[in-house]
Amino acid sequence: MTKLKLTYFNFDGGRGESIRLALTLGKVPFEDDRVTYEKWPQIKTGLPFGALPVLYVDGSPLAQSSAICRYVGKLTDMYPADPWQAALCDETLETAEEMTMLIGATIGLADEEKKLKRQVLGSESLPAFLAGLERRLLSSGGIFFANSQLTVADLRVYDLVQWLRSGILDHLPADLVDRVAPSLVQHFERVKNEPRIKDYYSKRTQTA
Repeated sequence: MTKLKLTYFNFDGGRGESIRLALTLGKVPFEDDRVTYEKWPQIKTGLPFGALPVLYVDGSPLAQSSAICRYVGKLTDMYPADPWQAALCDETLETAEEMTMLIGATIGLADEEKKLKRQVLGSESLPAFLAGLERRLLSSGGIFFANSQLTVADLRVYDLVQWLRSGILDHLPADLVDRVAPSLVQHFERVKNEPRIKDYYSKRTQTA
């Protein structure tokens, strides 16, 4: 059996969460290697591109979150076999990643500069992306983004929407998704209430 180890930061969320969820939902055994911020400088230089997540497959590293999502999606039947549906899944993954990068680029800024840049994100870039994701969701039937079933794309958007609605992103309104793309909130709640996901977080809480 292939041995998998997912190395990512020690919190629930971020680029690694959709990978954890896919492997868990697909009942694929993996080592959940959670890196503390204290340990991060020690391992960074040994990674393929100096970033996380990294999935080790029988000891060989695979980097880039979207590539890992596609790989684990194929392992767990959460990535479409049909080329067109796979392309729709990819489109959603890449859109979520682009939005994450835009926000991520503001994290280390001084507060005033961060405020200005996030005000622009909140009024221009992010609403445009969110509206586009909502249109894509609705054009695919309004339930899932591709293949009429839960895929890694849904997990990725679920985590992104949770981040945007969490209130932890200074100068970005926590109700942005609710106002701009209410169908994405309905999608978020649908994924959140999937019994296997509820069970996963219930067990995470119990062992925290």
